[in-house]
Amino acid sequence: MNELYRYYFDYAASTPMDPLVLDEMTAFLESPESVANFSSSHSLAYAVQATLNERMQLIQNKLDLDAHEIIFTSGATESLNYVLRGFSNKYPKSKIITSNLEHSVTYKILDQIPLNKVFISNNLNAEIDLNELEESLKVAPSLVSLIHVNNEIGTINELNDVSFLCRKYDAKLHIDASQTLGKTRFDDLFQLADYITVSAHKFYGPKGIGILFKKKNESLPSLIFGSEHLGRPGTLPTHQIIGCLKSLSLIIENSYEKNSDLHKAEQYLENEILAHNAFILNAKNTNRARSIISITIPGVHAQSLQQMITPYIISVGSACNSLTTEPSRVLKAIGLGDGLAYSTIRISIGRFTKIKDIDQMLEKLIHCSIKLKKISSGVPEWFLK
Repeated sequence: MNELYRYYFDYAASTPMDPLVLDEMTAFLESPESVANFSSSHSLAYAVQATLNERMQLIQNKLDLDAHEIIFTSGATESLNYVLRGFSNKYPKSKIITSNLEHSVTYKILDQIPLNKVFISNNLNAEIDLNELEESLKVAPSLVSLIHVNNEIGTINELNDVSFLCRKYDAKLHIDASQTLGKTRFDDLFQLADYITVSAHKFYGPKGIGILFKKKNESLPSLIFGSEHLGRPGTLPTHQIIGCLKSLSLIIENSYEKNSDLHKAEQYLENEILAHNAFILNAKNTNRARSIISITIPGVHAQSLQQMITPYIISVGSACNSLTTEPSRVLKAIGLGDGLAYSTIRISIGRFTKIKDIDQMLEKLIHCSIKLKKISSGVPEWFLK
């Protein structure tokens, strides 16, 4: 196993590629079929088409996707654009309903959409207000777009009631499931949503490839144009699709519920965090994907801690938003002031995390936190709030 995995605690940003996925991609790239363009009309292309169609059919059978089709994209960002902007283009007098707990990419896309946007409020446990949602749904057509597992604090959106309300008011439901696969159960989402978006690199697959699961009776206008294959214009990156389907297949076969080693590591990490008085575990009283831990350490600047704890890799928030100087929108939505938001780190673990590695990381985390508190003992009072 790669030595780096001992120090890697940022699985929510990107997961290591599973060796079985790498083997599958390598075998394909070394085969004659890898040379062929999927859309060509010769024997090599036919072989590629047969390979992909066979593997896609296996996924559809395993997930019971009779009502959905699979569209390959470059990742969840493209898929989100496809759904949000596509809906906007198709229904220019509609509105999009979302929350203040979404991935930062969602807000960047919404800023470019000239539609009415409604942001449903939430409580301090990151639970959205269903009564407020229902009131907003009474004016149709609407698209509700919600994250399932929060990428910063790990909270799980309970979407059964959301789906019921969407059906009641003839609204469409999009679920951002980028953090779901490998962290909690996901197969039931297909019964709830019209659109589901995922990225392979979040579940031990290659970067640069993702899936939009779309109900077959739903149509959205394309954002880019050209010859379409499997629902998307452009030449298909067949080796990446092979890797994406393999990683998805492994997630299905070795479901989160069966991963006892990961369950033990999650529970151990959480218990150790809760046992340390200097650490505040955010959203601890709600349903969470326990492989994502958000910790506030008052009086400790998170970015300084991130640098000091090297070689351990942790995050100060969403990877896609880590370069901003603004405090996290999600952390503010659950009641943290600017000072506490700037003192918050994210630790995320996964398939290759060992308990002994957690122990060593926590030892250094505690040591660095104490050292930084001594250095910053003269910080302004607002920084501790």
